[in-house]
Amino acid sequence: MEPKVRLLRYFLTVADAGTFTEAAEILHVSQPALSQQIKKLEGELGFALFQRGTRRVTLTPRGRDLISSARQVVDAAETYRSHARSLAGGTRELTIGYRAAHEAIRAVIDAFRAERPDVDIKLRQYPMAATHAGLDAGDVDLAVLRLPVVLHDLQTLALYSEPRVALLPEGHTLARRPHIYLAELAGVPWITTTAQDPLWQAHAQPIAKRDGPDASVVVETLDEFLETVVAGRGAGLAPASAARLYSRPGVAFVEVVDAEPSTGALAWRREAADANPVVADFIRSARRFVRDQRLPGS
Repeated sequence: MEPKVRLLRYFLTVADAGTFTEAAEILHVSQPALSQQIKKLEGELGFALFQRGTRRVTLTPRGRDLISSARQVVDAAETYRSHARSLAGGTRELTIGYRAAHEAIRAVIDAFRAERPDVDIKLRQYPMAATHAGLDAGDVDLAVLRLPVVLHDLQTLALYSEPRVALLPEGHTLARRPHIYLAELAGVPWITTTAQDPLWQAHAQPIAKRDGPDASVVVETLDEFLETVVAGRGAGLAPASAARLYSRPGVAFVEVVDAEPSTGALAWRREAADANPVVADFIRSARRFVRDQRLPGS
């Protein structure tokens, strides 16, 4: 009795997701079809893998005993397939768009490069207003987005979540505080971009004035953003990682207690994952990495 690798992959996905609904979305199959495949695997094994609850499923004792060896089989099969592809197809390319650096992006890419050294990964940085980092225009294969943004026909995988900080001139009264609240920024001019995504704008400027003279200062690049803060012309919100990645003399980073956290997510178009095996391999690698590792900033 040798269960197919595909059935073991389905088993692992349900175990990681905790629900058949979420697992079906990840696998791009219908929920009834997934349930049928799990029952088929259970029939081949001769025992139940899951205890079905009203909302979530949990592993049975035998399911927990099986999961480690199932992962080894699936990972070995994916390594074999990737190696075979590299021998047959030579070097392949993958373009990933992003707006701002983060250690989690590098960690996920490094993990994939270790698995697929035959793939040439190109990183393409986009301006602050490009909320979809080239994915909306079809210029990249995948993108690392700061959520929330409008996600028409896009799939996402959350990589990390972190608090947000206010960027203030070092001489500002609020800059000397260990933390502040959004309401305390009401009288400070906001720094904004030309981004058109309404979800992102509401997230980036939760209490900013939308009209009137000098309501906001518009910038195009991160460097302009920081220089505007140094000059005392305005303030803005950023992920907490900005304090270590983009520190600059004259800029204070102060935690905003009640600001919605910033979430970094890998995003792609479903049809791209279906049509391009390298994209699909990267997504699988990223899912494994998120599952197995504690990412920086997570």
